[in-house]
Amino acid sequence: MNKEYPTNLTEKQWQILQKILEPTTRKRKYSLRDIMNCILYINKTGCQWRMTPKDFPPHNIVFYYFTKWKREGVFEDIMDTLREKLRVLLGCKLEVVLRPDESPKKFNVIPLRWIVERSFAWLYNFRRIALDYEFHSESSEAMIQNAFAKIMLNKLSN
Repeated sequence: MNKEYPTNLTEKQWQILQKILEPTTRKRKYSLRDIMNCILYINKTGCQWRMTPKDFPPHNIVFYYFTKWKREGVFEDIMDTLREKLRVLLGCKLEVVLRPDESPKKFNVIPLRWIVERSFAWLYNFRRIALDYEFHSESSEAMIQNAFAKIMLNKLSN
């Protein structure tokens, strides 16, 4: 790929994803890195598959891999791997916060709720998700997983 886009994976980010996307290297016409960069570009900009810049592999190849990875659960594997790496790096511990058993009419502040709301707000930076272009719910779920993967990759590479 010739042109650099802000959505492209850095070398460090690609090294993390390469182990998941390409466990065994083989010669390909289009690199998996370029295909993932195109998926990230589509997710961030909200453009149609056919409207991707010519710097990326053909849209039908990219869509083929998106569908394949979606069905095989690759996006879930990426999320699991990145989440574990981030939790180990931030020394994070999981804490479940339950709602108080009070009247439903009364407003109660739930501790740490802002973290969840902030995470949902981050998703709106990805136009494909904010405008909900997907016809199938599985595709929408994969785009959300892809967006959170990019957010986690950005945190890991800082």
